[in-house]
Amino acid sequence: MFKLAPALIAAASAIALSVGAAQAQDAVQYQVTPGVLEQALTQLPPPRYIVRATTLYANDETGPDWPGSDEVYAVFTLRTPDRLGGDSFYARTAVFGDFDTGETKRFRADQNCLTSVVRNSSAGGAARTWDCHPNGDRINLTFTVQLFEEDSGEDDLIGERTVSWTPAELDGASLAVGQKLPESIRLGGYTLTWEVERVS
Repeated sequence: MFKLAPALIAAASAIALSVGAAQAQDAVQYQVTPGVLEQALTQLPPPRYIVRATTLYANDETGPDWPGSDEVYAVFTLRTPDRLGGDSFYARTAVFGDFDTGETKRFRADQNCLTSVVRNSSAGGAARTWDCHPNGDRINLTFTVQLFEEDSGEDDLIGERTVSWTPAELDGASLAVGQKLPESIRLGGYTLTWEVERVS
């Protein structure tokens, strides 16, 4: 039987020990120091969001005492990006005409932003077209909506609500970038639906 010389066995053992030590040293070099990952995550820019109105649904028009279809529009009190106050303005949508119970109307793309708003054009003291700033908002998101039935005399207020979220509430939804969360409220006989979207 072929046998290795004692000297050769000792040399091979020494090489194995050296290789093992080098590998162990490399492994140590690639270990993440505790707390470094957590610190890196806290230094990432915080999530930012926008909100867009999507649909208006007629649950029950404006009641049995009002014959015919409704002519409905919304007036929003909106805010420019990252401003808690002092920069709010009114925005009025086009009229949703011939609106009957059970129907759904979609908001126009240039009239659906509810937060972090950039005003495009105005008429009669209220914006008529507007859009969301692509960077979105980080501070409290808030808007007020008034829903009106257009009338030949004075327009009738159907309902009014103010909606707001804190950053903690938005972050609690754990949305990924580009993901949207639908929500809605009831205003008189109508349901307004919107989507909260994380943009960064």
